[in-house]
Amino acid sequence: MKANFLITTIVKEIKDPVLNILQHYFEFASLETLSDRVGQRQILTDVIGKLHAIGEEEQVDVKGKPTKIRRMELILKENIVLKVTLWRNLSSQINKEITIQIKGQKIVALTSTLVSEYKGHYSVSTTSSTKIYINPETEEFAQLTYGTNQHEEVVEIPSQDNVNTNLQSRMIRNRITIQDLMAIQWESDDQEKIFTILATINGIDDKFGWNYVECEKCHKKAYKKGDNYICGTCNQTPQYPTIRFRIQLNVSDQSATATFVLFDGEAKKLLGTTASNLITLQKSNDLEAPPQLKNLCNLTLIFEVKLNEFNLKEGSQQYTVTKTFVPTKNTEQQHPLQQIKQYTLLTKQTT
Repeated sequence: MKANFLITTIVKEIKDPVLNILQHYFEFASLETLSDRVGQRQILTDVIGKLHAIGEEEQVDVKGKPTKIRRMELILKENIVLKVTLWRNLSSQINKEITIQIKGQKIVALTSTLVSEYKGHYSVSTTSSTKIYINPETEEFAQLTYGTNQHEEVVEIPSQDNVNTNLQSRMIRNRITIQDLMAIQWESDDQEKIFTILATINGIDDKFGWNYVECEKCHKKAYKKGDNYICGTCNQTPQYPTIRFRIQLNVSDQSATATFVLFDGEAKKLLGTTASNLITLQKSNDLEAPPQLKNLCNLTLIFEVKLNEFNLKEGSQQYTVTKTFVPTKNTEQQHPLQQIKQYTLLTKQTT
């Protein structure tokens, strides 16, 4: 802070009463505040929580420049996990060794962060204004440490190199064709339910719309009732109903065609925007797919799908997409479809 003194400025020593000036001032965000500040880059947010996990310092590429980061996870007073990314110089201010030296609970406060959200989970990223405090003497520190295990161990977050290795394996996990997928029937509760398929998006089926309203409490679908929304699962009125993607894709490979359902997280990743933004831009009936969704057509992707009871027991041929990957020449050459382990599939009986 810089103070400018004028020629008329008078400075006096204060002797009595003694002023108790706070060394630090925080304005920690509640869960409701985090929800309000998602994606708002003009508003910086203070957070505090118990240190649950921390990773090694890593290096990522940002606009062609190597940049240091460190990942952490905090448990907030609402008992939810908040993911934290420390950028640049801040990545070296805290590490596993430092936390080991601190006896008892590790409470971490961060100031001036940016809030984001993915699949209902909040995360924050540091900015050039962020400061890090460990076990700050605040009321929130006392609340977070009261009645908790003072010797709880901090978990280690795997490095991104390990994550990338796991990602490559996930891209070719249980690779089958659409025809094979459609032939799978229920065998037992513990049978394999996750498969990957290399397929091309041919079109968008918007007969039943392309979005839904989500309840922020249980993350299930809410329905319009009068001027409000009512959650069909918890029967509550969401205070902050959120529009989410639910896009039905017509896809095909060399064996057959099928309907894959793409939900919010993967749809946002592929489209680079949110359902709320597209609703704002759209002028016609919101059941009709906006033109931006056509950007998905003709994309060839690896789809990770998870079978549910409707698929296995009732024969539903709408398959839920849990993850999408861009195929690489390396993975497809190493794991061509004909060399993937063959699975015993029960052929559906025709009626």
